[in-house]
Amino acid sequence: MVAVVTDVCYKMSLSIIRELGEQGVKVVACQSRAFKKSKKSPDPAGFFSKYVSKSFWLPDFNVSPEEYIDELYYICQKISLEENEKCVIIPVGEKTLNFITTLENSEKLFEYGLLVPTKEQLEIFSSKKEIENLATSLNIDVPFNYKLTEENFSEMIKKIKFPCVVKPDCAEKLGLKENERYFIVENRSELREKIMYFFELEKKYPIVQEYIYGDSFGAAILASEGRVLDFVGSRNIREYPASGGQVTCCEYNENSLLYDYARKIVDKTNYSGIAIFEFKINEKGKFKLLDIDPYVWETYPMTRIVNTAFSYNWFVLAHNKINSNKLTLYSNPKRKKRYKMRYFIGDLKAIWGYLCKGNILKALKGVIDIFNISIYDATFEISDINPMIKPIMGIFQK
Repeated sequence: MVAVVTDVCYKMSLSIIRELGEQGVKVVACQSRAFKKSKKSPDPAGFFSKYVSKSFWLPDFNVSPEEYIDELYYICQKISLEENEKCVIIPVGEKTLNFITTLENSEKLFEYGLLVPTKEQLEIFSSKKEIENLATSLNIDVPFNYKLTEENFSEMIKKIKFPCVVKPDCAEKLGLKENERYFIVENRSELREKIMYFFELEKKYPIVQEYIYGDSFGAAILASEGRVLDFVGSRNIREYPASGGQVTCCEYNENSLLYDYARKIVDKTNYSGIAIFEFKINEKGKFKLLDIDPYVWETYPMTRIVNTAFSYNWFVLAHNKINSNKLTLYSNPKRKKRYKMRYFIGDLKAIWGYLCKGNILKALKGVIDIFNISIYDATFEISDINPMIKPIMGIFQK
């Protein structure tokens, strides 16, 4: 059994590598040279895991996506011949997933094990407007959308209440970084500026939504042909930047309502693959769907920390699509409850951010958590410590 795991520069990939390795899967790690900014840049952390049997650099996908796909195919072909069994591809990064589902020369990759959404499913989940239409049709609440048009712009912009959120319909297609994909706006002059910023990029009016002050929740799923096979819920505790950004600390939080919402969308779209459904709860206790990410997300390591078999079952489903020796899905009834997880360095930045913004209570809770040894780290594991040490050592050696 062999898994080719891509985009191992991302810290979330370590949880996948480790789980597969512990289940006896041989792991091959791949990384685009887009990650290597200079000769002195360290190799990605995923290359150094004790569970990785081989590692490969792939062409820069920002320069030539087609060459990137061709080289990935060649590696899969070579490894499958060596193992006398077709390997499974686990695409971690957003760009790799997009290339697999959209590029013409990527069709050959489906000779190997892949459990990913279709191009149509990916387009729905990548569009904020499509998500809103889908959710509304299933009676799932979404934030209020002011729906700007050429005809109503002058009048509508006067009615917008602050703070509000401004974001493009499809940030992924614009190639924007995480901190560039939306803005929380506090006044009308800033609102006009951000609207025109996204208008210039996307050539249409962006989405302007109400800002919801409540907690953020995630509903992570593994699905095949419209059926949810695993679900892991979480509540975000801290984010960086503090105004809304990447999750630095979260806790396991199962919620039957969020599971039901995710199940409805998966069923309606006949979805296959992994995804996380992002919600916020408002002052009235209503959950509102903000976004759907159909690729590996920053809280993905929670699936390992609470003792699921999420990554292994993702592998099994893909393996069984193209291999005659069928594997059995693993179910672990001893799932851990109420565990917290953090990215330690990122969480320190988040705590400082809350302090700078005057949110003393949240910063204080973060300081207390620094000394809470019961909180799991998303990437650090004493039994597989090299991914944390070797990249740093490599900087000094070069």
